[in-house]
Amino acid sequence: MQLYQKNGIQSNLDFEVKHQQIIEKFGRYPHRNKILGRQSTTAENHGTGA
Repeated sequence: MQLYQKNGIQSNLDFEVKHQQIIEKFGRYPHRNKILGRQSTTAENHGTGA
Protein backbone atom coordinates (compact mmCIF):
# COMPACT_ATOMS: atom_id res chain seq x y z
CA MET A 1 0.00 0.00 0.00
CA GLN A 2 2.81 2.41 0.84
CA LEU A 3 4.25 2.02 -2.66
CA TYR A 4 0.95 3.01 -4.26
CA GLN A 5 0.55 5.99 -1.94
CA LYS A 6 4.09 7.06 -2.62
CA ASN A 7 3.88 6.99 -6.43
CA GLY A 8 0.74 9.13 -6.45
CA ILE A 9 -1.30 7.03 -8.86
CA GLN A 10 -4.74 7.28 -7.28
CA SER A 11 -6.37 4.59 -9.43
CA ASN A 12 -3.75 2.05 -8.32
CA LEU A 13 -4.25 3.03 -4.68
CA ASP A 14 -8.04 2.73 -5.00
CA PHE A 15 -7.65 -0.73 -6.56
CA GLU A 16 -5.39 -1.91 -3.75
CA VAL A 17 -7.64 -0.53 -1.01
CA LYS A 18 -10.68 -2.28 -2.51
CA HIS A 19 -8.88 -5.60 -2.69
CA GLN A 20 -7.40 -5.25 0.79
CA GLN A 21 -10.93 -4.77 2.15
CA ILE A 22 -12.09 -7.97 0.43
CA ILE A 23 -9.23 -9.97 1.93
CA GLU A 24 -9.84 -8.48 5.39
CA LYS A 25 -13.55 -9.31 5.20
CA PHE A 26 -13.37 -12.85 3.79
CA GLY A 27 -9.74 -13.97 4.22
CA ARG A 28 -9.57 -14.74 0.50
CA TYR A 29 -10.89 -13.62 -2.87
CA PRO A 30 -14.44 -14.99 -3.15
CA HIS A 31 -14.58 -14.33 -6.90
CA ARG A 32 -11.93 -17.03 -7.32
CA ASN A 33 -13.97 -19.74 -5.57
CA LYS A 34 -15.57 -21.23 -8.67
CA ILE A 35 -12.38 -21.51 -10.69
CA LEU A 36 -10.55 -23.01 -7.69
CA GLY A 37 -13.38 -25.45 -6.95
CA ARG A 38 -14.11 -23.91 -3.56
CA GLN A 39 -17.51 -23.67 -1.96
CA SER A 40 -18.55 -20.08 -1.24
CA THR A 41 -19.62 -19.29 2.28
CA THR A 42 -22.96 -17.67 3.04
CA ALA A 43 -21.13 -14.44 3.91
CA GLU A 44 -19.28 -14.51 0.59
CA ASN A 45 -22.49 -15.06 -1.35
CA HIS A 46 -24.20 -12.15 0.40
CA GLY A 47 -21.14 -9.90 0.54
CA THR A 48 -20.20 -10.15 -3.12
CA GLY A 49 -23.61 -10.06 -4.71
CA ALA A 50 -23.09 -13.60 -6.01
